[in-house]
Amino acid sequence: MERLGGTPEALRDVSVSLNRVGKVAQAQGDWSGAEVAYRESLEISRQLVERLGGTPEALRDVSISLDNVGQVAQAQGDWTGAESAYRESLGIRRELVERLGGTPEALDDLAISLVRLATVREPADAAGLSEAATIYASLARQCPQVAAYADRLALIQDLLDTRKNAFPDPCPDDSK
Repeated sequence: MERLGGTPEALRDVSVSLNRVGKVAQAQGDWSGAEVAYRESLEISRQLVERLGGTPEALRDVSISLDNVGQVAQAQGDWTGAESAYRESLGIRRELVERLGGTPEALDDLAISLVRLATVREPADAAGLSEAATIYASLARQCPQVAAYADRLALIQDLLDTRKNAFPDPCPDDSK
């Protein structure tokens, strides 16, 4: 991607556009097209982290691309690939919560990663789901105007109660 040159802003725009192309391909069931777009976005995002020294925005972009790569792997039955991508994303998101002091966006991202990693295998990991539920309970109290937090909490609590692994994606649009 260095061949693109350009400013970090221009490269980020390309990365964001690739994630959007991937979302469209994913919605159309074109998993290989989605994977190509998401992996290219991930490559650009990683280069931006190197160029910019790991800014929160650049790191978040990497974590989003990793989540997207993980979703494709999971949909294709590549549980190991999905778990690997989700674990790396989770590590970045934990770092961001630590660095940013637990902003609602950073906490929401962390909870998304916890849920995705927890539900990539059967049975769902209760510890990861419980941590995500705690985060969403706190966010729902802090930001009652954001209904999605309470909705996600209810989904996670239901999953914990029933211990089934038919978990709908609580965050279908975590695009950049």
